Amino acid sequence: MAALASARAPCVASSRARRPTRDDVSLSADRRRVGTSGRRDALVSALTLLATAGATDLPAPRRAWADVGGGGGGGGVYMPFEELESRARTAYREKRLEDALDYLTRIIALEPDDGQWYERRAQVLVDLKRFELALADFDAAVERYEPEYKSLGLLSNRALAHEGLYEWEAAAKDYSEAIRLSRSIGSAPPYVLNSRGNAYASLARWEDALADYDEAASVFQKSRNLSGAIYAQSNAALVLAELGRDADAMREMESVARRAAGS
Repeated sequence: MAALASARAPCVASSRARRPTRDDVSLSADRRRVGTSGRRDALVSALTLLATAGATDLPAPRRAWADVGGGGGGGGVYMPFEELESRARTAYREKRLEDALDYLTRIIALEPDDGQWYERRAQVLVDLKRFELALADFDAAVERYEPEYKSLGLLSNRALAHEGLYEWEAAAKDYSEAIRLSRSIGSAPPYVLNSRGNAYASLARWEDALADYDEAASVFQKSRNLSGAIYAQSNAALVLAELGRDADAMREMESVARRAAGS
């Protein structure tokens, strides 16, 4: 799994793209939220107005605490926002995805206008293979982000959701945008290149897939990531076979075998 975070930058947010095994797990909120004390003060003020005016139809104030286990009826146990955030992070790290989903849903109820929580919940939904719900949350996150802000993590993870629905064109489009933005601030992540190659291969765009696999293998080799290089080279060999370049495919596979033996 990828990090459940997307680091902020003036225009582009960079996040480690998910590996095919999606095993690098963390959850971190990268922006400071309004302090709990401020929300608590607002709550006290609103309750005071309600008591003095005798009103019964005022909207409920925004809470800094979430009702857990009480169904929102006032009989439950209330948890501070920071505790919810910590529990969501821990649950995701421990792969208790249903718990992480529940905590993030409660967080969204407290901060419905903050796009980062929709993005994080979408990533959990992808891991749960609830791809349509994940896409809805990714879209909700985009609607709440500033127009000039781009999240590389959102793009690559939304592409995974499209892949889960066999929407290869949409997946390739998101991967391409993530790669374009990555190049603008450095170099393209090899895992994203490999993933776009997979999407192209599913569309029978063999030459495009081969180019991505070759570039991914090269980047992996430069970073001394042997397992990644073997993975990308194996994909390249399969595409060469699809193109009828059997001799090249055999050479590629022999190279993969030598690398694997020496790893």
